[in-house]
Amino acid sequence: MTIPSKGMAMPKKSNHGGNRPGSGRPKSDRDDVSVKLDRTVVARGRFVAELRGITLAEYLTEAARPIVDRDFARASRTTEDAGPEL
Repeated sequence: MTIPSKGMAMPKKSNHGGNRPGSGRPKSDRDDVSVKLDRTVVARGRFVAELRGITLAEYLTEAARPIVDRDFARASRTTEDAGPEL
């Protein structure tokens, strides 16, 4: 590896994610986090998301939201019915 000396141009930085239009993290209002999922589920989800023209994160969020909202509402009611435990 050659170290550039004074007067030499620095090498151009590479663009991570390639030069494709729309490459990189899409702009959204979501607050994304990493989770571990079964590889087969992710592969199938990626396939469906690509067919729909959306990201895997968007597809999985849309798929999981109704189930999580339902279970969260049930858990909230159960907690409210129990009352304070002080």
